Formats: sequence, C-alpha cells, structure tokens
Amino acid sequence: MKRILSLLTLICTMGFAHVDDSYRYISFKDNLMITNAANVIMETRNNISEDFATEIAFHLYDATSNLDIDFEYALAVMTVESRFNHKAVSPCGAVGLMQIMPSTFKSIAKKNMLEYSPSDIYDTRKNIIVGVLYLNYLKEKYSSYELISAGYNGGPVAAKNWRKGKLSNVPSETKKYVKKVNEYHKYYVLRLNEK
Repeated sequence: MKRILSLLTLICTMGFAHVDDSYRYISFKDNLMITNAANVIMETRNNISEDFATEIAFHLYDATSNLDIDFEYALAVMTVESRFNHKAVSPCGAVGLMQIMPSTFKSIAKKNMLEYSPSDIYDTRKNIIVGVLYLNYLKEKYSSYELISAGYNGGPVAAKNWRKGKLSNVPSETKKYVKKVNEYHKYYVLRLNEK
C-alpha cells in the first residue's frame, strides 16, 4: 500500500511529463512499468529509498519516452554502469547513474541545446537525460543495442571493431559489459511488463 501511495504522490506532482513544451498523460501501463522498475532498483540497491527509486525510474521513463531508446535497455545500461548509485565516480572520471564522462556530458548537452553547467552532471535528472541522449546518439550511429553498448563502454573504436567482426580488437571489459547489458535488457523486458 505504501508503494502505491508513493507512486500516486509522484504522479500527482509529476503526473504530466514535460516534454518539448507539451504535456502528455502517463498511462496505467507506464505507471506499472515505472513501479516495476522502482522495485528492481530497490532490489538491486538495498539502501535506496522507495521515493528515490521511483524518482529515478520516472526520470528514466521521461528521458526515453520521446527517443528511440527502450526504457528497459536504458535501465540495463544504468544497472551495469552504476548499480543505481547516483554518487558513483569511476577511476577514469565517469559520473553518476549513467556514468557519463564530463566531456561527453558537455558535448551531448551542447549538441541538444541544453543549457547545463558542468556541475549539472551531478544532478540525477540531468545525468539521466544526457546519458539517454548519448545512448540515442549512439543508436543513430550504430543502430543495434549490441553496438551501442560497445560504444558506450569502449568508445567508437570498440564499436567499429565490433561491427566489423574484429572482436579480438575489442577489450575484454567491453565484451563482458555488452553481455551483461544484453542479459539485463532481456530480463527487464519481461520483468517490467509484469502485472
């Protein structure tokens, strides 16, 4: 019951998602997907509150809803990247839930005419938005989720080598990453659409 009330509160405050100066209604099916995603987030990261898990799921849903990126795929990337730790910083400097490099954050924000400052990379919603926009950019470039994952983790060289079938030239870390994201993606397609 608490979970339902939490979701209803979120919907009442955020129930009409703002997208390109228009508003759209979030359907019952979408609310169910967001609720299921929040449950997955809480199961994966035990110390996260239900409200914050729901907020993450909602922001991810909102960011993916007008792009050609599956919500379930973006959630899979976030799982592998940060395990839903919004304060995560990698040894190479990637930040937040989507583990975005500051230079990538800046260039994707600029490319999409978002007036974000460099410190906005630490903002949960903005980190998700830019991360999903980057996934969308990679999808326009590479088309398949396998190549997008290779590019997101290993950069353009890894994605190009993967596409050409030169897997021996792809770092083993990237191969493992692509496999993990693919497994989570398949699982989330089933899990998030449960009634």
